[in-house]
Amino acid sequence: MQSLGGFDSAVSSATYVFMAGFLALAAAILGVIWGFRHARSSVLVRFLAATIRGVVFAAPSCAVLLMVGLSTGGPPALAGAAAVVIVLEVGLFGLMGGGARACFASTVPAGVLAGLVTVFLCFGNGALTLLLLAGTTELGGASVPVNVERDDAGRITAYECVGSLHAVEVAHSERVAWLAASNPALLLGSIGAQFVPPDHTVGWMLAGLQYAADGPSRDVPCLDGQSSAGLAPTVPVAFAGFAVQAAFAALLNISERWFAARRAGSS
Repeated sequence: MQSLGGFDSAVSSATYVFMAGFLALAAAILGVIWGFRHARSSVLVRFLAATIRGVVFAAPSCAVLLMVGLSTGGPPALAGAAAVVIVLEVGLFGLMGGGARACFASTVPAGVLAGLVTVFLCFGNGALTLLLLAGTTELGGASVPVNVERDDAGRITAYECVGSLHAVEVAHSERVAWLAASNPALLLGSIGAQFVPPDHTVGWMLAGLQYAADGPSRDVPCLDGQSSAGLAPTVPVAFAGFAVQAAFAALLNISERWFAARRAGSS
């Protein structure tokens, strides 16, 4: 019975997380559509208009997530993180949709461009990361961790290394994890992981992308004889996600001006 209770809790937590991720994806897609339909305004006005729409969409989304979280035992902090991410996603993807539309005089090529960008950032980047992940596996040397310290969730936080190295197979997921960071659902997860208690089931789920970005030292301490003191500080993977999205938005809006200048010169 205890195992069945744990299984039900895991399923409820997964439902809560998947619903939050779905709302983040929906916000991105709606942002592109709204931006595409209101591309004639300036970049600043376009972003502010999309952000205001994001606030309108985030309010009921947050309320629904709160109700689901309360009914499933999920942490309410995830709903708050989702509201913030939804507003930002609608704003950034609104810039992308408006920039793509303004790049072309015709709606067909503009729609194709907006669709390609949306599909890549919402689905393609995650699929590409999974495909490339298998190619990051290689042999490394591991030794024995001692003086191990753990956090409240039981994860290793500090250790020293002793003994000779022995060969182990490790996946250097940090080489490709940044590709998936710009996915709205995964970005929400990485933001939510900063607010959800680490010992909660949802906290374990949300921290997955951050662990992948940190590399194999999470799973194989003392890799190549390096103790925790020699590891680089953890950088929140959400920064990379927002940076990639902002780069796409900036590129599309810069291209918009270039295409407009070309059309004006040819007329």
